[in-house]
Amino acid sequence: MPLSRYYNNYISSWNFIREKGLPLANGVDQSFKNFVSSHCQENNSNIFFDYGCGIGQHISYLREKSIKAVGCDISNVGIDPSHNFDKDQRNERDEWFQSCDGMHIPFDNNFFSHAYSINCIDSMSWENANAIIPEIYRVLDSKAFFYLDLASNCHLEKDPMSFKESKEFEILNNTFIQVCYFSELKISRLLDPLFRIISCKIEPGHDLYTNSKINRWHVICQKN
Repeated sequence: MPLSRYYNNYISSWNFIREKGLPLANGVDQSFKNFVSSHCQENNSNIFFDYGCGIGQHISYLREKSIKAVGCDISNVGIDPSHNFDKDQRNERDEWFQSCDGMHIPFDNNFFSHAYSINCIDSMSWENANAIIPEIYRVLDSKAFFYLDLASNCHLEKDPMSFKESKEFEILNNTFIQVCYFSELKISRLLDPLFRIISCKIEPGHDLYTNSKINRWHVICQKN
């Protein structure tokens, strides 16, 4: 499915989700906190990029630590200051959040020190995830780190070599979200050769769409 179709189909779904305030944000995961503390210095030179920032809870976490961060999301409702976590800092919102489809990130080459994507790259088809990775690569500085978490396919009774494992979930009133499940091999195929995987760990997690337990991959990689 082309990215343009993905964008047209899903922007209305995510806007609806954000308008209704559905609980699809779990706060800041400890694995992300560990990534920040282990790989990133707390100084004014770092600029983080949040791909699929949603309502901005991870941006808030970084800014509380005096780390600059900018996010993009396909939902212009989600990044509206009335919906994000930084309600007391709305005057700064425009420089923190951008609405984009992911295929055309509105920043120059090598602009960001590091990037992360949480509960996002697995919320699309395998084909679209592959189309997005090169654009994230483009806006990252040399040797930048990239953190992402992805839904594991270990609960699925399917061939672990399959690259087509995905499912659509109806959130509410004909509002659908697509989820792509990942094996370790699939993660490697997604990132290679643009990124070198530093660590790839699986941990118990939570499925935001089915409200059930699910294992999730926590991946740290570095730009080649």
